[in-house]
Amino acid sequence: MNETTEMTTLLQKLEENAAVQKSCAKRQSLLMTIAALACVGILILIAVLFFQLQPVVEEMSLAAQNLSAVSEELAALDLASTINGLDETITTAQQSLSEGAAKLEQLDIDTLNSAIKSLSDVVSPLARLFGR
Repeated sequence: MNETTEMTTLLQKLEENAAVQKSCAKRQSLLMTIAALACVGILILIAVLFFQLQPVVEEMSLAAQNLSAVSEELAALDLASTINGLDETITTAQQSLSEGAAKLEQLDIDTLNSAIKSLSDVVSPLARLFGR
């Protein structure tokens, strides 16, 4: 009888172990399903983000090309000759202004005023004659 009891005990332990294994297998299956769904969700999220970010990437590429073109233009620009040309232009303008100021100083204002008065004296009667 002792063997029968012992066998019964062992069978009960085996049944309990089988039930625990079955429970663990169900839990493992559930966790694997959740992990698989999470992977699918992550892949869908990555695909959506990829298609939403595609126009941004294209715009960034276009901006990089534009920046490259601008930097090439700046590299080709001869800044020293431009500054020298501007300096020559300013010097020429300064000389012209100096010459103009000298000519204005040579102008006889009194003679000019008397010429204007004489012209006014001549034009005034003509203006009255024509009714203005």
